Amino acid sequence: MSCRQFKAFAWPTAVAGATLVFAAGAQAGNARAVSSLTGSDANPCTLAQPCRTLQRGINRTPDGGTLHVLDSGSYGSKANIRKSVTILGDEHTVVLGNPVTINDADAKVVLRDLVLNGQGSTLHGIKIRAATTVRIENCVVQSFASHGIFQRLANAELFFIGSAALDNGEHGLFVDATGTTARVTVDEARFDGNGRTGLGVLGPIDVAVRRAVATGNGTHGIALAEQTHMTVARSVAAHNGQAGYSVFLGGQMTLESSAAYGNKLGIQVIFGNTARVSNSHFVNNNTGIHIPSGSTVLTRQNNTVVGNAVDVTGTLTVLDGL
Repeated sequence: MSCRQFKAFAWPTAVAGATLVFAAGAQAGNARAVSSLTGSDANPCTLAQPCRTLQRGINRTPDGGTLHVLDSGSYGSKANIRKSVTILGDEHTVVLGNPVTINDADAKVVLRDLVLNGQGSTLHGIKIRAATTVRIENCVVQSFASHGIFQRLANAELFFIGSAALDNGEHGLFVDATGTTARVTVDEARFDGNGRTGLGVLGPIDVAVRRAVATGNGTHGIALAEQTHMTVARSVAAHNGQAGYSVFLGGQMTLESSAAYGNKLGIQVIFGNTARVSNSHFVNNNTGIHIPSGSTVLTRQNNTVVGNAVDVTGTLTVLDGL
């Protein structure tokens, strides 16, 4: 799926204007370029004389500068980022032998309008080890052997905006934030056809998910565990192998104005965890809402739970208050 095809599914957004702040370094003097068709690593990586590999282009781009990908193709064996940089893909497809790896605690990195394709063999699409901020905007990350995007033990603030993680072998986007101060924001995103979970987060951090669609994943559409606090609004989880929404191991989820249909479980809240559910729809699942003993689902009593083989297992708790 190209960025252009993906955008057909997206809602209108003002994010493009907001992200201009991060493009301040994209002035002509700081711009570099790579091309799989006309580039050479002996070139100075200018727009007129582009380099051949993505790594060479990154190396030659000044800190805070912008690297342009001029066409689709294979761009070498690696792309290690250890500086602040914006990479603009203009919806071109980039194939690499190893993940795009971000590893600089002070870096502010923007990946925009890129299609990263692992062709079923490259392990991860994007690996975040250290950064201040990572923004993945209007990108497609697809067909990687393990995770599309993998952030592990990094304090980075991650934004996944207007983007898609598709057909990856394990998770579409997986964040292991145990022991970190990371934050995650997801808006206008798709997580489809991944082998395990579309979006999975571990660790005591705050996660905001808005206008996401998670369909056809092997286990869960959207899942959290280990003290994660996640708010999900105006989202859809459908036809996932296990649960549309899953809350594990001390996590808490607030689900507002969202839907789950065609899953084995619309939402499951297990191992003593809590979910707050309001104005949401659980339709045509095997079980609409699954609440084993010891867990809690608080409801405003304004949800639609119909057409499931079993609507609710366990006991719903009425949520009082204003």
